[in-house]
Amino acid sequence: MKRSTLCLFILFLGQFLTAQNKQYFGIVAGTDYLMRSHESIDDFYETDPNLHFRLGMNYSRQLSSNWWLGSGLRLTHFRFDTDDFHSSIYQQVISERFGGGGLTGEGEFEDSGIYRIQNTDYFAELPLMARYQLQESRPFYLEAGLGLLFYLSTHTRMDVFDEKENNWQRHSSDFIDHLMPSLRLSAGWCWPVGEGHGIFLQPSLRYFLPKNSGIRWWSAGLEMGYQW
Repeated sequence: MKRSTLCLFILFLGQFLTAQNKQYFGIVAGTDYLMRSHESIDDFYETDPNLHFRLGMNYSRQLSSNWWLGSGLRLTHFRFDTDDFHSSIYQQVISERFGGGGLTGEGEFEDSGIYRIQNTDYFAELPLMARYQLQESRPFYLEAGLGLLFYLSTHTRMDVFDEKENNWQRHSSDFIDHLMPSLRLSAGWCWPVGEGHGIFLQPSLRYFLPKNSGIRWWSAGLEMGYQW
């Protein structure tokens, strides 16, 4: 998978650099409703938060009258939240399969109390997209392609409510894919607001391809931004 992804990236990059047509830059922000499951993990993880956010920039270049090639760079995150739990029922709240590390296991807390653990994994996302637009004057378009997620770090936070303490740490997890591809499909609209400027809005679907075949991640979201 990594080798084929690299070859595809080189192919896209070669076409990207050799094209001599119109080009646009843009800033983009988006949110996703992320759904995840594992074949051996029960419904305890339904308390995990599902909304995740992205912020970054776009670059697109016209290849022909109907086709565009796009890329960019975004900062994104995935969060896993135990919600409030009692220490007497604490047992591997954040699974290592989901990136949890250092705060898992049974009997880690000696005293009874209410706890909450949040694990936030940060990624840099590189999208590689092909866009089809019927006419340049019409705002509607379709996009499809890949997204490459490069792991940056993990921020872990533990709230101890009885003691009113908050402990957090930033670390790197060996249980997270340091390069995770995803398949992307979008449909969007771009409205001109001036010569060479526009505002765009695009719903999108993503299907992630982690190394562990037992994990299934997919998301539906919305991106919006400004291009010039």
